[in-house]
Amino acid sequence: MIWDHLDPDDHRKAKKSLLIVASVTIAIASIEFTSDEITLLEFSVRVPQAKLLAAGQLLSFLLFIVFMLRALPVYVGSIAEIWKKAQEAKHARETIHLQNDWGFEDFPDFSDGPEGEFQALDYKQSKERQVLTEKVNFVSIVAKSISVLVIDYSIPILVGLVAFFQPEWPSQVMLVNNGNALYASPNG
Repeated sequence: MIWDHLDPDDHRKAKKSLLIVASVTIAIASIEFTSDEITLLEFSVRVPQAKLLAAGQLLSFLLFIVFMLRALPVYVGSIAEIWKKAQEAKHARETIHLQNDWGFEDFPDFSDGPEGEFQALDYKQSKERQVLTEKVNFVSIVAKSISVLVIDYSIPILVGLVAFFQPEWPSQVMLVNNGNALYASPNG
């Protein structure tokens, strides 16, 4: 059971394992232990905080490597798909601009009379919807790119690196921020 978390099958499980171990490591670094002994069912085990922290750092590093190796193919595939959609949207825009520059009439010939006017109006509205859809797709591509980069990859990478290199850093930052708030307070 524990080995499944140390060698996860896919990048989602690897991310989850990395975030859990790294968060626990950061928590261990932030907590001040009053004793090194843990007692369960009348059995006492002495585990110094430094050893727990070192084990957490090592596991964070190993899970970071596993996450990177599992996530890299998925990340490259996601980026390739995003680039492909962006390229398709660019090609469609270039085609429309070229048609407009050369003065090609985008509307086909419709019959005269009210039925032809309705067909022309319907065609014009569908073209406007198509242009709007392309603009929305472009915004969606940008938003998805940012989401994939920040949420799926940057956060686990950042947490894993902090847990490995400097797990005390978050608590130090919080102490500095809280200390500044205390000194800046008129009542403090």
